Amino acid sequence: MSRDGRTHRKRTRRRLAISSGAHSNRGSEGRLLTWMEANGFRLHSKLGLRDFPDTGRGVVALEKLVGGETFLKLPATLLISTRTALQSRLHSFIIRHHAKLTPIDVLTLFVLDQKLLGEASRWWPFVDSLPRTFTTPVFLRRKVFESLPKDLREEVQTGITFIQRTFLKLKVLLGGHVEEEPEVQCLSTGFTWNNFVWAWTAVNTRCIFAQGSNSSSLWEDDHCALAPFLDCLNHHWKASIETAMVGENFEILSHKSHDANEQVFISYGPHSNRRLFLDYGFVLPDNPNDVVVVTKDHLVKLYSLHENTMPHFQSKLDFLESKNVLSTTTGFTKEGLSWNGKAVIRTLLCTSHDRKQWQSLLFCSEETELDSSQCCLAASLIKVILSDYNLPVAQGKDWSSQLVTALMNEEVGILRKQLCMYQKQTLIQ
Repeated sequence: MSRDGRTHRKRTRRRLAISSGAHSNRGSEGRLLTWMEANGFRLHSKLGLRDFPDTGRGVVALEKLVGGETFLKLPATLLISTRTALQSRLHSFIIRHHAKLTPIDVLTLFVLDQKLLGEASRWWPFVDSLPRTFTTPVFLRRKVFESLPKDLREEVQTGITFIQRTFLKLKVLLGGHVEEEPEVQCLSTGFTWNNFVWAWTAVNTRCIFAQGSNSSSLWEDDHCALAPFLDCLNHHWKASIETAMVGENFEILSHKSHDANEQVFISYGPHSNRRLFLDYGFVLPDNPNDVVVVTKDHLVKLYSLHENTMPHFQSKLDFLESKNVLSTTTGFTKEGLSWNGKAVIRTLLCTSHDRKQWQSLLFCSEETELDSSQCCLAASLIKVILSDYNLPVAQGKDWSSQLVTALMNEEVGILRKQLCMYQKQTLIQ
């Protein structure tokens, strides 16, 4: 990939905004709010909806919002949970097959059934407000998918395979006894791949954790729900919020103050861009939680280049795996190599075959800098990882190309910055 200049970075940031999340169903927000207000919801007097240049639709503070203030209260009656589905015409089907269904399966079936019901559904204003299309990896064009780095491509494929298996499982359940289960006939007829993957994605990109919303559930771990209006709130790593069921309301409190005309964000958690891409279909520029993960394959390639300086490689690799040192947090961040990444480098260069000595290297202080030879190996590891990004992303103005290009540029930017740093450290020492 060529070195990116300032103009290119500005264009990339615009692309990041274009490809964030989903293609919204414009014009439905007003109908949704009217319906919600008729069902007990009151939008905070200091909040409104607005289009922002970086994120698209979002929630704006109309006047100063003070930190510590609860800015959203959603009546529990407007939460869509498995309890909601059990109160629908799918009740008998869910009871009969609940051992084979997960809470996410149930919500997916419910949302799709309400979509097929159309305006006859009580939940239609919410269902109609959901995006028509999404930007998660299951919707990637084939050429774009093939241009992903190997480890990311494998993660995407694993996710797609899981979705496909879920589709087949539900299709079999829906089609098994249609004559005995007339309540699912409409759902069974409309249960196509396109309809299913739309509903599954709507649920998985919008589910919230609402403990206490399903106190008498058929499932042990059933704390997910869909919350109308919440998808108007965009994610940002700067947000600091608390959520809780308080009485008969799902509430969100912001620990940060917001000035008038400032966008109000929520946080899904300290996710890397890769996690945001995989789970939600967007990335954030300059994300401080970003990490370019070091994989087992990267270390095997590294060993092929440095066999003489990495003794007992296979034993060390087995040791690192047994201690769970290789994980999604092992890699390069904007600040440098993670603590477990440093442990990997130190272990690989250790001349001893003593596992106790390897063990001691795992507990080196995070602040302890790598020495010259370790910096040299770290730089070589970065080059190995960068070689995975050599395939050009399929060009195009579609969201698929733009989103993947944005993600690749963010990760390559981190790697190049760290490569320069470790090369300088090698020269200094």
